[in-house]
Amino acid sequence: MNETFNGALVAMVFGIFGFFLAFSLKRATNIIIFGVFTFASFHALDYLGSTVDWSLFHQAVDILPKLGKTLLDLVAKTLETATFISVFCFLSGGLFGFLLKR
Repeated sequence: MNETFNGALVAMVFGIFGFFLAFSLKRATNIIIFGVFTFASFHALDYLGSTVDWSLFHQAVDILPKLGKTLLDLVAKTLETATFISVFCFLSGGLFGFLLKR
């Protein structure tokens, strides 16, 4: 692929990632709703007779409180290797998501 196209694609991905973080992960209720829907999906599969590994669900519940710190570490490590345009798109996407949420 073309190097310019790859740079534009990476910048777009950073912008979408910033938008997603600012728009949907702003409140803890989203994480709780995610947990409820995961539980409901597991329960439905269990009811339908499919084998469900409930230990995975319990591991996910244990991991969810660590999600915020892990997400911040992920963003920090990703932004260390990003170009200026990618960081600009990340911040612009985050600002747009924050404003749209309001």
